[in-house]
Amino acid sequence: MLRSAPVKMTDGEIATVDAGKRVAGGAGPTLLGSVGWLYGTVALVMSRAFVARAIAVWQAADDYRGHVIAQRMFRFSLLYLAILFAALPFDRMLFG
Repeated sequence: MLRSAPVKMTDGEIATVDAGKRVAGGAGPTLLGSVGWLYGTVALVMSRAFVARAIAVWQAADDYRGHVIAQRMFRFSLLYLAILFAALPFDRMLFG
């Protein structure tokens, strides 16, 4: 088994990796056919916005301004989840 050396990541790098997983994960249910294209489109748009915010956190300095950017990303993540959860029943109601 190949083992990789432990890598120390900053908070911004962790947020960017997490954001990349969100984009890949958002398209999964649509591609598998368990949800419709409305949800897939909403997931793609919201995930791209999340990645943009993650990159801003990654590039931000570790000072007060950087913490404000991170707090905005946190608030956006709550909105992101709420919109995705709302898109699921709307997708089912509109497209069955």
